[in-house]
This record gives sequence, structure tokens and C-alpha cells, in this order.
Amino acid sequence: ERHPLLPQWELAHYCAARGIVLQAHMPLGGKIGACELLAHVTVARVARECGRTAAQVLLRWNLQHGCAAITRAGAVHAGGNGALAFTIGAEHMHLLDGMSAPP
Repeated sequence: ERHPLLPQWELAHYCAARGIVLQAHMPLGGKIGACELLAHVTVARVARECGRTAAQVLLRWNLQHGCAAITRAGAVHAGGNGALAFTIGAEHMHLLDGMSAPP
């Protein structure tokens, strides 16, 4: 499981240092619940400001961190060709990266 609330930074750095592509299982939320993550205020803000869905933002966040993202069949409608062909800007990535930090 890997998403902004459970980024697993240590594992990601370990894999990157060894040329291993990390696969993000449950990138839309798992243990904490997909509905909670998809409706999270930060994810919703980034999605709104990027003109994308929350699911697209969460999948793209993993891709920009060099991770492959795997969802359940039917978990998300990606929206066709080009649905993930965008870049989340540095400010928005910083917001998403900070979601796991304690308040």
C-alpha cells in the first residue's frame, strides 16, 4: 500500500538506490479506506486546481515519484487515453508529500 497518507519513504528510497521499481498497491487507499483518501481535503484541492479527479491525482503522484501504481479492476475510471498525461506542479506535490507528516 502506498499513497500520500502512507508514502513508505524509506522503502521508496531503498528501491530507488538499487534500481528497483516500486509498485504502489492500493494507491487510492486501502487500510485507511479509499473513500477517506479520495475525499481528503488536500487531494480534493490539488485535483480541483489541476482540473483532474482525485483518483488521477493519486495515481499521478505515484508516477511522479517513480512508482508503478496498481488499482483493483474497476476501482477507478481513468478517463481514457491521456488521463494521466499531466504533471503535478512542485507546490502541489509538496502539499501531497506533506499529508503523512504529523500535525
